Amino acid sequence: MGCAGSSQANADGSVKKIRKPKPWKHPQPITKSQLMQMRDEFWDTAPHYGGRKGSTLLDDSLAIGIAGDVH
Repeated sequence: MGCAGSSQANADGSVKKIRKPKPWKHPQPITKSQLMQMRDEFWDTAPHYGGRKGSTLLDDSLAIGIAGDVH
């Protein structure tokens, strides 16, 4: 990717189509405070599942980006 000679083609020559993922939806309506609590729980429990809390620039960027996406 990014090189003039690169492409999305598979080994058989077919082009791999990339789709935008569907937005996440909660099965029931939730308040902004409930959403923020769920996000906090996610970031707090990530180390228990093999993630590293805030240890990389990517982790920090994702957390900031997600927090900024709330309207």
